[in-house]
Amino acid sequence: MPWCPRCDESFPEGPACPRCNARLIQREEDTVEAVDALRSVPAVRSVHLSRRNRRAFERLSAPRAHSLRLLAFSIIALVFVSGFLLGRFAGIGPASEPTIVALPPAPRLQLAYVDGSVAYALWTNEPLATIAQHDIYSGDVEPIARFSPWASSGPVKTQLVSYGRSVALIANDGTNSYVAFDAPGSPAYGWVPGVEAAWTSEHDLYVRQKDGKVVKWSTTADATTTAASIEAQRIFQTPSGAVAQTARGLEPVGGGARTLAAPPAARVLAVAPDGSRALVDHKGPALWDGSKFTPINVDGYQVLAGSFERSGERVAMTLKRDGVLTIAIAGADGAAALRQLNVSDRDCNATPAWDAGGHWLYVSPGDGLMYAVESAGGDVKRVQTRSMGCGLAWLPV
Repeated sequence: MPWCPRCDESFPEGPACPRCNARLIQREEDTVEAVDALRSVPAVRSVHLSRRNRRAFERLSAPRAHSLRLLAFSIIALVFVSGFLLGRFAGIGPASEPTIVALPPAPRLQLAYVDGSVAYALWTNEPLATIAQHDIYSGDVEPIARFSPWASSGPVKTQLVSYGRSVALIANDGTNSYVAFDAPGSPAYGWVPGVEAAWTSEHDLYVRQKDGKVVKWSTTADATTTAASIEAQRIFQTPSGAVAQTARGLEPVGGGARTLAAPPAARVLAVAPDGSRALVDHKGPALWDGSKFTPINVDGYQVLAGSFERSGERVAMTLKRDGVLTIAIAGADGAAALRQLNVSDRDCNATPAWDAGGHWLYVSPGDGLMYAVESAGGDVKRVQTRSMGCGLAWLPV
């Protein structure tokens, strides 16, 4: 069949190529039929392609160069996937406890005749609820016990009570109230339902619930046990143990000091260690000895809370007038000395805590400061703390 050497195509008609007008020549191998490369189908003959078409197919089958946009996208995707996988692999490992950061120290007070600490509660960022021990002289703050915080529905008010080296925290958000406690040589325990608590020994804590039932919690190095106790309207912590207000009067829990008759038409705020008298709100602060009231000469003040020192000779009170707090220290005769705090009331009934020697007392009114008040003088010192609520207690260690 005539073949054009320039176009590399066969044309059956004419002596010249209809495309380029080149002279057609006769190929000798026209009679030879090429066998298809697909040997499995011998009936299919080889397809002859022109040089132009072969070049076009070669250009189409050649590897195409990637554009810069596609290359950049591929690099970004690779970096993202690699970072994600590295993060996933780094997060795989054994479960561990949250990192607990040391508590920062507070400024030093260096008070005279003081050897001991105060305990108060604070929330940390872990998050944890911590009972902290604040050394008065050095300012060092160390954790006594840590607890997982319970989900509160509002601002939390705190109260702390101690006996020897044992301390209990009562936290109240206005709807719910819980108690957590720690005793030496025993694991810390919390949270148990309760609105008040008081120790009778370093390992026996009595917790009053909302319905008035009192539960005794006993701790050892190996276990914590409970037992039903009495029913009480109130329960108070004194330096000598727990006192309950019942239908019979103010009686020591577990025996000890004498039972004091309940004061008529008065609210009990604190009880002396020997049970001889109580601080009450009887249209103003007064001392009750079981038969008569002795008014305390602080006219015009509302009494919020109080506590007796270890000897029982003096009582400290938190007073309020025109929304401003004042500390008063009174003797058995009702004579009182005032110490102005010049801080607004936070509606948390901050209770003052005496040190072991009765030289200083401490109060945290909820403004982020702790106030140290000299009992026999007029000195008032203050230091910044991270305490939560307004409760604190004295620890002799």
